[in-house]
Amino acid sequence: MKVRHVTDADIAYLARNLKDVDRAEVFHTMGEQPFEGILASVRSSDSSYALSHAGKPAVAIGGHSTCAQGTLVWLLTDNDVRRYASSLTRVTREILRGLQGKRLYNYVLKANRTSVQWLQYLEFTQDGTFDINGEIFLKMRRYL
Repeated sequence: MKVRHVTDADIAYLARNLKDVDRAEVFHTMGEQPFEGILASVRSSDSSYALSHAGKPAVAIGGHSTCAQGTLVWLLTDNDVRRYASSLTRVTREILRGLQGKRLYNYVLKANRTSVQWLQYLEFTQDGTFDINGEIFLKMRRYL
């Protein structure tokens, strides 16, 4: 996987090819359609990256610091995530090391099994559940 800063073209491509459950997460947590949600996530982040696979944008990842909680880490992928899962995990470990703060957290739709597994593999643990617009989300946390 190649890593670079996110461009508007990356956002547009990912918005059209976003994994369905990631599309649902964006809608339930932000009330936005994919393009606007990804753009807002990128703009609010301290750092954000596009990861490409086979020459196409496949992943957007970033993080932004908050005072009380730590650093919110977010990741949105295309529908082919299982094809490059091991590369994704290796690359995101490096990105997580570069994020500000020692406490990382993420809100993930409980039905998003792929993202839950990815977070667990990166040593995040579940720290509660909550409801957003009738959908169950997990709060995942990791201390560096």
